[in-house]
Amino acid sequence: MNTMTAAPLSVIVIDPVANYVQYGARQESAKCLWYSVCVPNTITKFQIKAVGADSCPAGNPSGLFDASQLAPKSTDIWLDYTGPSSTITADYNAYPNANVGNQKFRLTNDQTVVAAEACPQGQARPDRTQRLHQGPLPLALG
Repeated sequence: MNTMTAAPLSVIVIDPVANYVQYGARQESAKCLWYSVCVPNTITKFQIKAVGADSCPAGNPSGLFDASQLAPKSTDIWLDYTGPSSTITADYNAYPNANVGNQKFRLTNDQTVVAAEACPQGQARPDRTQRLHQGPLPLALG
């Protein structure tokens, strides 16, 4: 993270509990830098990995994000970064868990928390799934 020169083509969501099954999150709309994918509502931990404009995954997967307090009762989970671009690499690569908290990654099932940044919703999702939304991440441009 913090090494891409453009927004990701897509984001891979990895379930390390279920044999590293991968789900491809796509951009929510052409003018929206949030990515989303429907995943089983049994996912409790996940990692992310951006896919660059060249269609190749960029770098290593993130540390783990623990959604066990949010799933399976949530229909939507949002993940974004609220810290400065200078700290995203350390927070993303933290092992075993990515850094979540104030001025770090924000993981929530409360849409009102991200309402100002999130894109409009409207697509239906299949039963027994939850939608995972990945928000914009700082880029190292230039």
